[in-house]
Amino acid sequence: MLTEDRKVHVRQEGGAEWDNTTSTFTLTLSCGTFRFTDQQPSLQVEWTTPTGDKLNSTDYSDGRFYLSLLAPVVGGTYTCRIPPHPLSHTCHTNSRHDNNFVRVDSIQINVLQTIFEQKTLKEEAGKLSDGIANLDAEDEKRKAEDDKLNAAHEKLKAEVEKLKANDEKLTAENEKLKAEDKKLKAEDKKLKAQDEKLKAEDEKLKAEDEKRKVEDEKLKANDEKLTAENEKLKAEDKKLKAQDEKLKAEDEKLKAEVKKLKAEDEKRKVENEKLKAEDEKRKVEDEKLKAEDEKLKVEDEKLKAEDHKLKAEIEKLKAEDEKLKAEVEKLKAEDELKAEDEKLKAEDEKMLSQITKAKCPRSWTLHGESCYKYISVATTWQNAQVRCKRMEARLVEIDSEAENSFVFNMVHSEGGQIDNTCFALHTYK
Repeated sequence: MLTEDRKVHVRQEGGAEWDNTTSTFTLTLSCGTFRFTDQQPSLQVEWTTPTGDKLNSTDYSDGRFYLSLLAPVVGGTYTCRIPPHPLSHTCHTNSRHDNNFVRVDSIQINVLQTIFEQKTLKEEAGKLSDGIANLDAEDEKRKAEDDKLNAAHEKLKAEVEKLKANDEKLTAENEKLKAEDKKLKAEDKKLKAQDEKLKAEDEKLKAEDEKRKVEDEKLKANDEKLTAENEKLKAEDKKLKAQDEKLKAEDEKLKAEVKKLKAEDEKRKVENEKLKAEDEKRKVEDEKLKAEDEKLKVEDEKLKAEDHKLKAEIEKLKAEDEKLKAEVEKLKAEDELKAEDEKLKAEDEKMLSQITKAKCPRSWTLHGESCYKYISVATTWQNAQVRCKRMEARLVEIDSEAENSFVFNMVHSEGGQIDNTCFALHTYK
């Protein structure tokens, strides 16, 4: 094995690149170049991270070992070296195997990774919003079904009221039959009691929908009993007709009334069957709505948990974003200070050349034994002090009332103001 120039060289292979397999940004370092006698590496180089961890190469190609770093990347110096043990039996004696290193700037790749993760979170938040909208639509659908059920319930109540009215009519007819025939009085009383029982059952149906089925069956039995009683009345009417011709007309009238009651009973049976069918249909719809409601509750809890998780991740990203912004602002401030320092250096060199020409160079004003100069450029106290030193001067320090008056008049004559702002006054002796 030989390195091409007897040395190990480390470099960064381009900038951050997107990796579809890991869904992250990747930074690649390489170490080489090596030449092996059998065209295959007979050793592995050793990588050292800025934190001191030891890593193995992730790939080898054309005489170079490669190390792929996944975001987030730790910034700093990465070192590549050949382990001492393999050197004893794989390297030529006249080869140099110096450690080499490369400095990695992690800001770019980490910022790119953060931007990608923020984009992914926004997409997931959009999907969550769509899910919430679908839940709202399902809720509106369920409300419409509830309104439909309420309408059906009102219809049932109307049917019960109609049955109640029919029962009251039957009671009136029974009272009339009682007045017309004393012998039928006992039967009329029995029919009246049955009618009252039917009225009570109708009230119970209105209060308890779940027991309507049992009550309807009971009403059906009562209707059948009424039919038997009507047949008995027919037989007794025939007997009365043979005994008394006078009661013949009354018996015929009674038959007509009984037929009317039978017709009403049949009608009520049909209405009861209809009520039963509607009640069964409503129960099926209620069970379906309950199942849908439970499903919506489970989905709502799941969405709430996902929303809470997303909020926590967004807060974490916001904190990291603020930290990155602070670092960027700090770098900008340092760049601005460097630019300002270069500008001040140029001006200082120019002024220094003028100061050496005379006791008080041009643009300087003599007062007492010192030269004064007013600088209108706004800067910090530290920068002003550095600038004075470069001109072999110092910031002015007021020692007397006369010097204070001179400085005051000089500043105002230059168009400046004395306030809390730091202005530069230089003296030269």
